[in-house]
Amino acid sequence: MKKTDENRSDRALLLVLCLAFLLFPLMFYAFMTFDTIEAFALDSAGRLYIGQRPTIGSSIRVFDGSEMLYSFRNVTERGYKMTIQNDELLIYTGSALYHLDLNGNVLEKQTAHPETSGWGKAFTDSEGNTYYLKTLGRDRIIKNGREVFFQQSQHDWIVTLFLAFSFPVEFILILLLLALTGMLNPGFASTRKKI
Repeated sequence: MKKTDENRSDRALLLVLCLAFLLFPLMFYAFMTFDTIEAFALDSAGRLYIGQRPTIGSSIRVFDGSEMLYSFRNVTERGYKMTIQNDELLIYTGSALYHLDLNGNVLEKQTAHPETSGWGKAFTDSEGNTYYLKTLGRDRIIKNGREVFFQQSQHDWIVTLFLAFSFPVEFILILLLLALTGMLNPGFASTRKKI
């Protein structure tokens, strides 16, 4: 009877280990390809500039409608706010204000601290159209309160959902692994054989 219980717990332990180690690389891939909208702005020609969340190598992508035209590397890997004024891209990091041309070339770096409320989350173009970023669920940029002007790709939405569910699942699998090995039992350390 005891042997059967040990076989069952060994199989369960092996299953948990396999699931945990299969899930971890998928989580790592999802985290590396995770692409949420951190900030956005529009130029005078109506092209949309999407700033990715701040990570190593994050970029700003430029769209004409739903077609991506080009991208360039962001000037910061930290949190930032972004807007466009007079066809000049402004990126504020909290300690510096970068002025860039619309191709991503740095024109000037200042230690100024501008008023940035709404930068990157809301925008009003020269024709009076208003845009705002909706991040609950699939990231969307809404025009004039009704029309979906731009939305996160389906791939990015699936990756977002995967990450939202995979971290709790991985945590539960690790707790299950610890429970099956007896490491969660009180007195585990005192009952181990000393070498």
